[in-house]
Amino acid sequence: NTVNKIGNCDSRELTNSTWYRFYGGQNEKIVQTTCVNGLNRCGGKFPGYITAEHPTSQEITKTVDLFFYSSYCQSDRAKVEISNCGDYYTYRFHFMPWYSCDFTVCTSM
Repeated sequence: NTVNKIGNCDSRELTNSTWYRFYGGQNEKIVQTTCVNGLNRCGGKFPGYITAEHPTSQEITKTVDLFFYSSYCQSDRAKVEISNCGDYYTYRFHFMPWYSCDFTVCTSM
């Protein structure tokens, strides 16, 4: 697992070769919402979030869409594998938008 600072250029720094764990009290998992609905949040221009639930202890790991707000809700997307490790979650990112450093992952709002 790797600890990574969330913020500008997540789209180029979060890769599918590593599992990531986020630290920070209440901010230890990716924000789940129907839409972030706005630019310039979470340390970057295009905030990322999931709409699906995190996996339960029975599911262990699942892959969901990671959406980004760039022009409207869910206007850009990637995939994220989420693993339930009991007291915390780890993440592996796939197909992150490569064409801009402005895509970030929200762990709080």
